[in-house]
Amino acid sequence: MKYQVFICDDNQDTIGQLKHMLLIAAFRLSDNDSVTFNVFGQATTYKSAINILQKTIPTGGIYFLDVELGKNIGKDNGFDLAEYIKQNDPKAQIIFVTSHADLSIITYQRRLGPIDYIVKSPNVAELTTRISDTLKSAINYLENSSSESANFFTYKAGYEVKKIAADNIYYISTTGNSHKLELVHTNGISQFIGSISKIAETAPYLLQISQSCLINPKKAEIDYQSHKITFPNGDIQYYSRKNSHMLRKYFSK
Repeated sequence: MKYQVFICDDNQDTIGQLKHMLLIAAFRLSDNDSVTFNVFGQATTYKSAINILQKTIPTGGIYFLDVELGKNIGKDNGFDLAEYIKQNDPKAQIIFVTSHADLSIITYQRRLGPIDYIVKSPNVAELTTRISDTLKSAINYLENSSSESANFFTYKAGYEVKKIAADNIYYISTTGNSHKLELVHTNGISQFIGSISKIAETAPYLLQISQSCLINPKKAEIDYQSHKITFPNGDIQYYSRKNSHMLRKYFSK
């Protein structure tokens, strides 16, 4: 399995050391399945980290963060960065690696939920073992989370992360507002910011019938003559003609 890793530390040597430890950890954690850690981004400042993460941020990434990113701990620090990451990657595995042992209480006060707070040590072997053990915990969480997410659809409503059982979804469609989607389910309607194409890639249990709509085929009744799909609540969605063959093939199984 490949896991996406981001590193932010104001010391470039520390970044290099962590990348080397990732290679050792990958070797230690690979048994029947090969484990690979892909460093998709690295930064030495809060600003440069945000610039990278605004362009690309995974779901279920592993993030190594220093607390002090520059001279001022009070602003644009590792805690601020962790908060941004949590808002954009609900499954984020945050690992603080820092020389500030006395600041760990802040992670609880700000409800950042890191999986570890590691104080930098001159004992490289000891530090490598600690990081390997922490990565093992991160992998276990992500694997269990991946298994659970196969049965649930997760989305963000403001700063709140919500999830709904996949079987309770009727369809997801675009609205008149840019990037705002409508999730229609057994208990009503919810709205959230998202992309139909991206959801189609991550939710294989939903079927894309047009550029503006994804359906739960288990909840759909199809009318080939009028190119429409009816749902248990009486709602109707029309599918594009180019998808006719795909839908006939799918529903004939």
